[in-house]
Amino acid sequence: MKKRDKVKSSLIIQFTWIIFISFLISMLIALFATAIMRWAGIDLRAFNTILIMVLGFAVSLILGTFFAVLFFKRSVDLADNLKIALKRISKGDYSVRIENKSNNKDSLIYDVIENFNKMVEELNSVAILRNDFISNFSHEFKTPIVSIKGYAELIKDGKNLTEKQKQEYLQIIIDESKRLSNLASSTLLMSKLDSQTEIKETEIFSVNEQIKQCVLILDNEFKTKNLEVKIKLGKMRVNCSMDMLQQVWLNILTNAIKYTPMGGKIRISSIEMEKEYVISISDNGIGMNKETLDHIFDKYYQGDNSHATTGNGLGLSIAKRIVELSGGKIEVNSAEGKGTTFSVSLPKLEKDYFPTRS
Repeated sequence: MKKRDKVKSSLIIQFTWIIFISFLISMLIALFATAIMRWAGIDLRAFNTILIMVLGFAVSLILGTFFAVLFFKRSVDLADNLKIALKRISKGDYSVRIENKSNNKDSLIYDVIENFNKMVEELNSVAILRNDFISNFSHEFKTPIVSIKGYAELIKDGKNLTEKQKQEYLQIIIDESKRLSNLASSTLLMSKLDSQTEIKETEIFSVNEQIKQCVLILDNEFKTKNLEVKIKLGKMRVNCSMDMLQQVWLNILTNAIKYTPMGGKIRISSIEMEKEYVISISDNGIGMNKETLDHIFDKYYQGDNSHATTGNGLGLSIAKRIVELSGGKIEVNSAEGKGTTFSVSLPKLEKDYFPTRS
């Protein structure tokens, strides 16, 4: 038996049951009416009395049958629409939607249609992310491989190359190999973070001290661009993964260094809220336009090509995911030519905002 026939068979059984119940209710109404008439002393043999009972029974049966037919038709239509929609989805068409004609938001049919449409929207979002990921991933890996291959061939076939040119090409191959290695490591880390729902290996530590250590780690980069760094942090103790959170600060600070001009300024500050700390890292660099802001945390996205720098476009995606897994959130505000501010919110330790009993 085909699936459509099975669905119709099931609905026909439901339809039969509704008619049977309607008939049963009609019989009960008739018996109840008879009992009342007898109690009231009405002569059941009178023609008018019998006529009223018969009409009442007929009306009950007709109404029950009408509602059964209406239910049957709506159920069959919904089953047909679902079948057509599912067939389109199986072929990769996630634009399909089922029009919800039900006015009763508490009805089963309304919930089925709404949940189906939400499911398709989610599938469409996943499909878009998957396609973008594959496209960007392929491009990011292909670029350094092509570069390595090209310069290796030049060295192999270039009999007239000077020693300086050879060393230059070899350095490019080394740099591109390193970039490829970092890209693979970052992609694996991003994949691992995406599969996690929480970070289990955590410890309590001072996040303000950790940020200061990250600034020291990047000291050479700050000095190379003659950047002024001002730090104004309060005491902040959190329960997070120390290693992962360090990547967040390094990624954000590295990003700030890249897009801040020579002699620029970077400010690191914190605010203590009732249940969270908010750490802000600001620069007076080139800033971002609206399109870049909308995609800044997307995987492999590197913003305006005119300001492109070395990187793999995964740093901020990784930072965002780590912050989310730590129970916090990350936001960015920016304006072209005025600079950028990243704000990271992290939950305080429970004992810091729940008073202890004396």
